[in-house]
Amino acid sequence: MPLLLLSAPVYGEGIDLTAISDVHWDRGTLGITVKADIGDYRSPGEARVAFEDKLRREIGTIFCEALYDIYLDSYRTIKEALERNNALLMALLDLGNRVAPMNIYLDTTLSTLTATFQFNMYPDIINIFTTHTYPYAPTSLMYHVPTVKYSGIVIYAKGEYPVHGEDPAGKNPEPFHPSIQPKIFDTQMNLVAEAEMMEPEYLSRWGTFGYTDTTDYLAEKERIGATPIFTMARAVFGDYRTDLLIPVDVADQILATPDNRKLIEQGRILIICDLPAAPLID
Repeated sequence: MPLLLLSAPVYGEGIDLTAISDVHWDRGTLGITVKADIGDYRSPGEARVAFEDKLRREIGTIFCEALYDIYLDSYRTIKEALERNNALLMALLDLGNRVAPMNIYLDTTLSTLTATFQFNMYPDIINIFTTHTYPYAPTSLMYHVPTVKYSGIVIYAKGEYPVHGEDPAGKNPEPFHPSIQPKIFDTQMNLVAEAEMMEPEYLSRWGTFGYTDTTDYLAEKERIGATPIFTMARAVFGDYRTDLLIPVDVADQILATPDNRKLIEQGRILIICDLPAAPLID
C-alpha cells in the first residue's frame, strides 16, 4: 500500500500543519509525523505553543485521514467503511484525540517544528472494527486426513500471484496486500480462516494475521511456535488482493483436528510478504 502524504496542509490561524504517515505491518503500528514552519512567530517558544494547540485540535482528523487508504478487507479501505458508519468515524476520531505525541522537536535551522505519533493497530484500531464477542468455529472435516499437531501456520506470499476469478491463465499476476481483516481460502474457495473465527482476546493481542518480510519466521515464535505448518500461496483474491488461496491438502491438515483448528481461533497465522518501505523523514 502506498504511504499516505496528506494532499493539503491542515489550515488554521497562525500555523499550518502537514503530515506524513506509514504503516509498519510487521510491528502493528501506524506512525504519523506532523510538521509546521515557524514562519512569522517572534520566538520558537511562541511557535511551539501554537503548534501544540493546533495538534490537540487537529490530530484526530489527521489520524483518520492517515487511516483512509489502509485496506480493511478485500473490498473496502477504511475510508470506504467509514462512509456508511458514522459511529466508526467518531470512535476513530476519539482514539486519535487521545494519543499524545511521542516527541516534539525543533530542527537545527530553528525554522520547523516536528511532532511524531505512534498508534497501535492492536488492540486500539482493530478493536473498533471487531464486532463479535464469540468466534464461530472453523469448518471441521467430514473425512479423515492424516496430519500432526502444529504450533502455527506460515504462508509464503512474497512476489506476485494470479488473481483468483480474474486471471485464470496467470498472465497478469499481482502482489498480496496486508489488511486488517484478511481471509484465507483453499484453492476450491472454501473459507479456511477469517477474523470472525478468532477469539477477540487474540485479535486484540496481535491482529488477524501477523506480517513479516523476512523468511526467518521462527523470529515470530511467540505467535507460531516451533513447529508450524509451512505452505505457499497459490493465488490472491478480492478487489484489493488482501486474501490468499492455499493448497487444499494443506487446508485439510489444518482443519482436520481440534488442536489445529485452534490455531485459527487464536490467530496463530503468519504471512511472509512484501511490505511497503517507510518514508524518508527530513
